[in-house]
Amino acid sequence: MKSKEELISLLLKDVQAFNDYRKESYYKHIDLSYANLTGADLSDADLGDVDLRGAKLIEANLDGAILNEANLSYANLTKAILTRVHLRYADLHGANLTKADLRDADFRWTSLRGTKFDGAKSCSDNDGGKQ
Repeated sequence: MKSKEELISLLLKDVQAFNDYRKESYYKHIDLSYANLTGADLSDADLGDVDLRGAKLIEANLDGAILNEANLSYANLTKAILTRVHLRYADLHGANLTKADLRDADFRWTSLRGTKFDGAKSCSDNDGGKQ
């Protein structure tokens, strides 16, 4: 099993290699809590059931990422790109999604208690992307 630091490094370098590692390790629970992933390109990452509690994902690109059952409580996702992201059964309790792009995100059965959405773009925005 890789250490937390090794997993963060792998994720930042090569999302596909991270996804392959997850498959090879039979999707064992991964703890990336409080990781600094600011500005990271995590598009199409498989982060399902990953502990990202308190993580810094400011301006991260999570387009198409799988975050089903992930713990994102108190994570900072300010200005993050969360388009087409899968968040079923995820925990976003107390997370900050200020000015995040949430178009086509799947929030079904997601815990959103105390989540901040100030200025976020959602699938219901019909203003051509204007704030």
